[in-house]
Amino acid sequence: MSKPRSFRKLMRSLQRIALYCKTSAKLPPPQILRSHQTLTGSPRALMRRLLSRIKSIYVKCRYIFKS
Repeated sequence: MSKPRSFRKLMRSLQRIALYCKTSAKLPPPQILRSHQTLTGSPRALMRRLLSRIKSIYVKCRYIFKS
């Protein structure tokens, strides 16, 4: 999962998700869009941070689409 290619693919899909959530939910712009500029720490820690961030955004979007 920490392979560069899959990571780039992940970032692209993240940006799409964030954009989708932003336009449909009018959320404040997610930090995800900036996170690829601050690639510090080990890949595993980075992935953990990203995944927790994705999860919160996903939960927010799901909550909004349910109502």
